[in-house]
Amino acid sequence: MFGRYPGCFPADPDNGASLKTVAKQQLLSMPVLFRKHGDQTIAVGKVTHFPGNHSGKEWADGPEELPDAWDVSSMPSGPWKTPESAMHRYAGGISRAASKGRLVTESVAGG
Repeated sequence: MFGRYPGCFPADPDNGASLKTVAKQQLLSMPVLFRKHGDQTIAVGKVTHFPGNHSGKEWADGPEELPDAWDVSSMPSGPWKTPESAMHRYAGGISRAASKGRLVTESVAGG
């Protein structure tokens, strides 16, 4: 989103890129540049690491991953209720936290 390889940003640690440094970059992301020049920017689903551009609880709120990048940023979540659960698409809308202790695989009799 910045037009550079990971590890090539001023705010990157010496050992390479980190998702935690993206919002601290002095460089502008491409969507920010487009917006500054009058274009409308819309993100739907997983465009960067966090679907919907939020990096807080269940990716539904909190700090934006790319601040000021999008006019509209949406992550449709349907029965999963949160972007994080929708991203992982657990059966029946059950999120990772709610499925702790369950078997990794399940099967049903069918024809």
